[in-house]
Amino acid sequence: MALLVVVLSPFVAMTFWGLPRLNFDWTQGQTPTEIDWGKFITLLLWNCSGFDGAGSIASEVENPASSYPPALTTSVVLIFAVYGLPTIIGVSVLPNYTQWKPGAYMTVAKLIGGHTLQVWMGISEVLSTVGLLLTRICINSRVIYGTALVEQVL
Repeated sequence: MALLVVVLSPFVAMTFWGLPRLNFDWTQGQTPTEIDWGKFITLLLWNCSGFDGAGSIASEVENPASSYPPALTTSVVLIFAVYGLPTIIGVSVLPNYTQWKPGAYMTVAKLIGGHTLQVWMGISEVLSTVGLLLTRICINSRVIYGTALVEQVL
């Protein structure tokens, strides 16, 4: 839970500190004429990649039939809030879509909260990556364990 708070806190701060700069002028500007569907679908799959692992660790959860539906519903709402709200604030501050490259949240954080928020965002990104690694280790170890139980490992 502590990792969740540390990782999400700069996004929450960026959203609230950026609210005074919220505008929708970016909707009137130039938009891309082509969509790279391969990158778009890859990004969507990456952002929702944790849902496939939920079944792998179900044996670790007490009464998963009743706890999984509300947990996954809450996850979908949080995904929208954590990606959507900071991005809306971000495009208000950095409306030129050509400037949105990997690391754009760091640029937006600096524009909204200065160097302090930028460093905070960087620390959050590192800890988020650690969290992803720990999650994948947990999920993959459960898959190997389950496979060994049914004698599928050579």
